[in-house]
Formats: sequence, C-alpha cells, structure tokens
Amino acid sequence: MLVHDNLDNRGDLTAYLRSHPGAQHICTRDHQSLYRIAEAVAAAAPNVSGTSLPLAHVRANVNPATTRSMVDRDRETRWHSGPQVENTIVEADLGRVQTVAGIDVLLGPFAADFPRGLVIELSDEPGKWRQVWQGSSAALAYTAALEAPRDLTLKYRFPPSDARIVRMRQTLNDPSYYWSIAELHVLGP
Repeated sequence: MLVHDNLDNRGDLTAYLRSHPGAQHICTRDHQSLYRIAEAVAAAAPNVSGTSLPLAHVRANVNPATTRSMVDRDRETRWHSGPQVENTIVEADLGRVQTVAGIDVLLGPFAADFPRGLVIELSDEPGKWRQVWQGSSAALAYTAALEAPRDLTLKYRFPPSDARIVRMRQTLNDPSYYWSIAELHVLGP
C-alpha cells in the first residue's frame, strides 16, 4: 500500500498502518510511504453474507431529529454529529435478539466524515455490553473509496454474536470533520 503524505495530512492512515501487526513499512521517499500488508491480515475478517437485518429503531444522542436519514435508502441524506466529539453514540435496535456479524455504514457524498475513533458494542440484555470492534476507520474509508467511491461503504466486521442492540461510540474528537451516516445496515452471518 502506498500512502501519500499530502493525502494523509492528519496521519490517520499512517498511524493505523504503523499500529497494525500485519503491516510492514518498506520505505519513504518523496513524501510517499510504502507498506507491505501481510496476506493473513486480509483473510482474518469473518465472512459475512451481507444479509441486512431489519432495524426496529435507530437512535443517536446527538442530532436525534435526523436519525431517520440513516435508513431512508437515500445516500444523499444523512445523520451527522457535527464536529466529532468523544462519546457520541448511535444505536441500532433490532427489536429482538439476532446473530450479528457486521455493520455497513455508507458515507455517500460525505467522504471525509468517517469516525476518527470508534468502538462497536453489542447487547442482548439491558445494561450488558460486549465490545466487538475498536479502532480508526481511516483504512476502511480508504478501502471504500477504492472499491465503491460513490457509496463509500465502511465495512466493519467481527465474529458473529447474538445481540438486540448494536452501539457505535465515538472515541476521539475532531473539531473540523463531522461523523456522518448516509445509510446504516446491520448484517447477519
């Protein structure tokens, strides 16, 4: 993977790569850094069929009036947090306990509005949360831009687990960029 310093001006992608055990820095030249990604890293993500589970309710602790935009099947509308603030929360309630293996978050035309730091937690009973994913979304945004630049789908994957509520919680602040969700899909195995 080649990282252009001028395109990664905040260093999110570089920080992700340097912290990832499967990434090896090869060299840096002319404001470009080359990394080798071990094949086993790509294979480590669980296989998800892409079956979108029906959502009973979506709620957010910031800008709650626009949460409907996350499920209106219109990639041009969005829920957004405003500038990113730690502990901004979005919850998807499935209505009943189901097996969950991933989340697809479409950024649509809001390409820079990926969460800078995110924790994904699951709950199958009130007050009990299990963390299933944590990290920066920078590499997912980069991959999404290459795979489908119109939709920019961030694909969060984790081992299948039973849950009724899926919670995404922002862990970092960013005074310039929003956290936006044009469409949200919770996926079964």
